[in-house]
Amino acid sequence: MILDDILQRLEDDTELKSLLNSTSNNTGIYLNKTDKSDSITYRFINLSSDGIKEQNRLEINCLSLNYIKANQILDRVKAILLTFGDEQFNNDVLEIALNGGGYLFDDDTKNHIVKAFFIVKNKFRR
Repeated sequence: MILDDILQRLEDDTELKSLLNSTSNNTGIYLNKTDKSDSITYRFINLSSDGIKEQNRLEINCLSLNYIKANQILDRVKAILLTFGDEQFNNDVLEIALNGGGYLFDDDTKNHIVKAFFIVKNKFRR
């Protein structure tokens, strides 16, 4: 699955592992929600498909008690994921582009949340 390829690339990056304080038992990357600091949450949503190629939205939230660190996490995610020019992410993912973002502050957990929305264009997989 396309999402598995993307998550594996994030989990394998040593600089991101360091920013997330990840361990072998905890990558610091979670589906939908976490209250943990120095972490990433994600959602993957199919936007369109014509049976040959697909377009999906990958929503990334970078959480940290420190605003600067939350942005450092996002900067590293962008360095890992974004494709430039004719470069492909892999054989199935044709392009990943940033398509927006934002910022929130969670008063309960005191986490800064820096958001990014990526458009993932890929070959359709059955």
